[in-house]
Amino acid sequence: MILAWIIHATIMNISDHITFSSRTHDAWVELQKNYGQADGTRIFEVQRDPYSISQNNLSVADYFPEIKKLWDVYNSVINIRHYKCGMECASFVAVHKMVENQQLMLFLVCLNEQNKTVGGNMIMMKPLPTFSQAYNVILQEEKQRGLNSTSYIASHFTICNAREQYTTKTNNVVGPEHVARVR
Repeated sequence: MILAWIIHATIMNISDHITFSSRTHDAWVELQKNYGQADGTRIFEVQRDPYSISQNNLSVADYFPEIKKLWDVYNSVINIRHYKCGMECASFVAVHKMVENQQLMLFLVCLNEQNKTVGGNMIMMKPLPTFSQAYNVILQEEKQRGLNSTSYIASHFTICNAREQYTTKTNNVVGPEHVARVR
């Protein structure tokens, strides 16, 4: 059952290598041996890729999943060892916080022109906000900008509608001889 899950969870050209494994352990060892190690080129790609993406004309909601995928790959390849002291070890916590702060800074610096001011203000905060806090602030800012542009359109529509009603009322008030001249 587990072997079937592993086969279905891998992409087709990789699953072809383990399809005929008789034991789950053998399939797992084969995957680890062939795909579990990152060479220098892969490590360089994983470190470079997050710097090659920016928000451009994407919304924050669309930009975040793109950069998050790259960070997840980075975090899986750059495995921070914590065997001796455990997850609560001060050095592990410090390194983990440093990586989180680097990723937050990269996210904020690569925002588009509309969000650069908000991102810049967050970079200057002490202590830095969590990533979730920064993301939510920028998302709210985008929504607020959307509401402001919508309210501008609504007010413009209201003005145009009022002009149309005024024109209609004035044409109805004037007698037929005036309407004939206007046409």
